[in-house]
Amino acid sequence: MPAQSEPSIEKNVHTYAVDRPKFEAYSTDVRRILIEILREEGINFQSIDARAKEVDSFERKISKRNDDGSLKYDNPLKEVTDLAAVRIIVFTPKLVGAVCDIIEKTFAVEWKKDVGEERSDTKNFGYQSVHYLVKHTDERLKLKEFKKFKGMICEIQVRTILQHAWAEIEHDIQYKSTSEIPKEIARKFRALAGLIEIADREFQSIQDMDIALKTAIQQSAVNDLTQQAISKLESKRPQALPSQEIGAPESESKDSAEQYEGAREYLLAGRYDKALEAFNRNIAQSPNWHTQYLGRAKVKFLLGDRSGALADIGQAEKLEPDDPAIATIKEQIEKGTVSVTNVRRKLQIDVRKKDGNEAIRQANQALSEGRGEEAFIGFSEAEGFGYNQAFTIFGKAMACALAGDTKGAASFLGNLRRFPGTPMEINLVALRCLIEQMDGNRGGELLLELEDLVNSKPEFDLGLSPLKYLKSGLDRRSTSRSQTSEVFDILEKGRA
Repeated sequence: MPAQSEPSIEKNVHTYAVDRPKFEAYSTDVRRILIEILREEGINFQSIDARAKEVDSFERKISKRNDDGSLKYDNPLKEVTDLAAVRIIVFTPKLVGAVCDIIEKTFAVEWKKDVGEERSDTKNFGYQSVHYLVKHTDERLKLKEFKKFKGMICEIQVRTILQHAWAEIEHDIQYKSTSEIPKEIARKFRALAGLIEIADREFQSIQDMDIALKTAIQQSAVNDLTQQAISKLESKRPQALPSQEIGAPESESKDSAEQYEGAREYLLAGRYDKALEAFNRNIAQSPNWHTQYLGRAKVKFLLGDRSGALADIGQAEKLEPDDPAIATIKEQIEKGTVSVTNVRRKLQIDVRKKDGNEAIRQANQALSEGRGEEAFIGFSEAEGFGYNQAFTIFGKAMACALAGDTKGAASFLGNLRRFPGTPMEINLVALRCLIEQMDGNRGGELLLELEDLVNSKPEFDLGLSPLKYLKSGLDRRSTSRSQTSEVFDILEKGRA
């Protein structure tokens, strides 16, 4: 058998030693790109490490031989694909999937292997990781700073922190052994791998519950603030039904809805620290207003201050012990459960909702009759029942528009995606036009876009659109037709 130091090995090792800085720079560049994108996307990770293969490790690898004594690699500098490598460690299996999506969108993928999936297909437990071989895309290689990496390949591994711990320990034992792992140790490794897979699933379940709870509480806080803003606006309208903000002293009904907008905008933007400051100011102005304590409790919970949240809930309970919304949020925070919020209302509303369809029907009816707060509550309840979220969010935006809360309407619309060529796209653009005109803007470009959309889809029928309920409600509220007539005139072309 030829000696390990034969010329071909020495030559390749020397060449790699000279070129290694290029592979180090390449792996560092791939790591930098991934960190930037993952942070932009809000994807949490435990670590992202980059490395170029060590020279002695490269030498060991290319010295491997086939059974006939020939070297395993004919052209090791081309065949060894992990000369540049990046390893991404995340916390849960879903984050592995999210990172993989980013990798596939960001790089030109030459090869992919999901080791865990392959083992699952064979009913085996063991090493789990997703492996990629990637290159920079042609578009990126056109840029001057990336041209030096043309033709280079980087291996990327993605795994959870538990999968990484298992792999590192298993690798350490195999690396130090001169023979295969003993059967009993191998059996224990397989058993442990199964337990780690279960633990990963449980951690994922915990994270899913936490996200669902925080999302529900944030949504509840935004809904409460919006409902309160609508209530203030409607109390000023001579045409409005008699109503009063939930839990607010009668003397406070003259306050402007603007005091809610700051906290609401910060909540929608995820700026919970700023939302807390807004609630602190409101409570300083109105210390006996229990809904402000409930709102601040939700913000404190979102900031991780559970004890502070419960203290505010206790204060709200002292001020208004009969409000069932207090018990709901208290149960959510104490038990970590997500439940449909029971909203206390001082309006005369039929609360016997059978399901989301009935809630939507009643919300649309309230909208068409000019009752914005009642409509908003109905759409929120339908959302709690699991009704199509796009329709409930659009409904809440219409309820805000009806009440004159144009900032709230715009905020809800900001959560909806446009799907070109659909009636919903026309609805979204039309409602944006209405909001602009209610704010005193002409909305020229949007109006032209709306007209183009309606002309391109002549089958659009306002009579089948949810906007028909808003139109009826605006008419009932004696809203000046000069503000909105142009938008509805365009929409009614679909019937012509």
